[in-house]
Amino acid sequence: MNKNSENIIEAINETVTFIRQGQTGYTGATLNKTFRLLEALAQSLPQGKIAELAPILAVMHDAQQRKDMVYIADILQYEIVKIITV
Repeated sequence: MNKNSENIIEAINETVTFIRQGQTGYTGATLNKTFRLLEALAQSLPQGKIAELAPILAVMHDAQQRKDMVYIADILQYEIVKIITV
C-alpha cells in the first residue's frame, strides 16, 4: 500500500468516526478532505479501479443529497477502502 492510500484510509477512518458519533461540524471538513485525497489518488489508480470507483461515487453523491451520512460512512468504510487496498 502506498503513502497516498494510507493517507486516504486514515482520512476515511476519521470521517467515518465523526459521522457515526454524530459530530456534524467535523464531518463536513473531514469528508471534503477525504474527497480531495481520493481525487488525488484516482490519478494513480489503474483504469479498472477507476471504473469500479465511479458508480460508487455516484451513489455517495446521491446519499449526500439525501443527507444520509450513515450510508456515506458505510460506503467509505466497506466499499471505497476495499477498492483502493485490493
